[in-house]
Amino acid sequence: MIVSKHITLLGLLFLFLVCFVSKSEAAGFFQQFFGQQQCQNCVRKSTPQPQTPAAETQNKEESQNKEEQQNKVVAYKPVISFEPTAAPEAGQKVEEPQVLSATERREAEEANCLALVNAERARRGLKPLTLNSALSTASRAWSMTMSSRGFFHGASQEIIAMCGGTGQSAYSIWRGSPPHWGMLMSPRYSEVGFGNHGRYWTGRFR
Repeated sequence: MIVSKHITLLGLLFLFLVCFVSKSEAAGFFQQFFGQQQCQNCVRKSTPQPQTPAAETQNKEESQNKEEQQNKVVAYKPVISFEPTAAPEAGQKVEEPQVLSATERREAEEANCLALVNAERARRGLKPLTLNSALSTASRAWSMTMSSRGFFHGASQEIIAMCGGTGQSAYSIWRGSPPHWGMLMSPRYSEVGFGNHGRYWTGRFR
């Protein structure tokens, strides 16, 4: 009913304007009238509605939760830094790892065996054994002979061992053998020469 009344009034208003006003003035009137209605509707739609206290509290809590989540992400973000390795300067020598020859490795193991023996002699209050190069040469020759001929036998004032090839392994075997250990710890000997070849070891005293 309300819509039909509006339509009737608009129709009467249109007839009035057509009869007593020119067409251009009537068109301008309707354009101005409906344009104002649309602007009023736009203003009503764009005007923000007042929020209730409960809605404001909810919005504040949501914003606080977002900030806390962002802070947590930043706090646990890993920091990775890479430090570039400085390149060697021009003309600077780069040290290469030292590679020992077979002879150098053998002599190093023989010296290690002598150091272990002298450390034990020092604990017992005995004088250290001195390395004799002639005895070392003879001991190496005998170890090579046993290795090449495949037998295992020692002479007097001589100790032998067949082990893993290191000075530590030879020392451990001699320490476990009372006759050999007695010669190593004897106070009557002052010089010694150890000789290694493969798994075979020989020690001669003077």
